Amino acid sequence: MSLPINELVTKVRTTRIKTILSNVFQSISGGGGSGTVTSVAALTLGTSGTDLSSTVANGTTTPVITLNVPTASAVNRGALSTTDWTTFNGKQAALGFTPSRRILYKNNVSSSTTGNTNENIMDSVLIPSGTLAANDILNFVIVTTKGGTAAGMTARLKANATAVLAGATTISTTSATAATVLWMKIGKEMVFKNSLASQFVFAATLTNPSSDIRNDITTAGTSLTIDFTVDQYLIVSLQVLNGADTGSLSSWYIEVIRT
Repeated sequence: MSLPINELVTKVRTTRIKTILSNVFQSISGGGGSGTVTSVAALTLGTSGTDLSSTVANGTTTPVITLNVPTASAVNRGALSTTDWTTFNGKQAALGFTPSRRILYKNNVSSSTTGNTNENIMDSVLIPSGTLAANDILNFVIVTTKGGTAAGMTARLKANATAVLAGATTISTTSATAATVLWMKIGKEMVFKNSLASQFVFAATLTNPSSDIRNDITTAGTSLTIDFTVDQYLIVSLQVLNGADTGSLSSWYIEVIRT
């Protein structure tokens, strides 16, 4: 990094100049020449060359020491010019960028439940306090599959202060009562209503929807009061209606939209 000329000179004076003067006076007294030094002129600054350098004139009588500090450039190591300093100082400040849409969480690792008809947690994710803003929109896309055709299956999206079902608030419930339904793509949208503790969820409860429930326009939405000013876990659970079937969470993700 190049330095302003005054800082550079100060640093050189404490390092290079001592060496230069030592060499000069050693030369004068030790065999580099002979004579009597009558005076030493003040340090002269020059800009010659492509690197820091020094010269000595009249080493045996009235030495003149010149320190060359060229103007810094692509090929010169030296001092920053006032023009370049103004250019650098006036450069554009670093630009911050926050995308309007981003993936908050994604999990493509399958998890399954079988052998019982209990509601079982398939996955959960912690949303720390401070993650969301008062007018955010959360999009949830959940893909489930079912192995077997003994009965239907229900998928639920919930929120809780801990990653357990007890005491959790249900965000949405999607049920396929037909035993032959083997997969569901569940899309949910949670809109924050100018508060981190007030949300609206479209089509919160659906039975036998199409593959993408955001196409549904006949089911009323639900207002919620989940407090996201504190840590909250978002939980996906599955419940097969016959233990002979296997219910699986194939993948899910959470997208946050912010303007």
